[in-house]
Amino acid sequence: MSVKLKLRNPETNKEQVFTQELITARDVRRGLELQVELEKDEKNNLELLDLAVDFTAAVFKNKVTEDMILDGLAGDKVWGVLGEVLKTVINGGNPVEDAGKKEKQ
Repeated sequence: MSVKLKLRNPETNKEQVFTQELITARDVRRGLELQVELEKDEKNNLELLDLAVDFTAAVFKNKVTEDMILDGLAGDKVWGVLGEVLKTVINGGNPVEDAGKKEKQ
């Protein structure tokens, strides 16, 4: 499975969809590390946002930069979108809703 990210291009004002087909074990590990940091509650929101943006850019391997994420996501959507990327990566590229269905089968 893959992970997708939809960003608005500020120059053209059009949305672009980026897809990363391969979710590596290293991506999953980094996602789990980020999840631990988010749960610690020791960092402020700025530090957490920077970690989440850096993680997301790394997952998309040169297709997406930190600046593209910061300029291309609406402020009211940023945590939700970055959280969905994290959840998808932690589940090995499986969308979150599919992960529960597979366990029940």
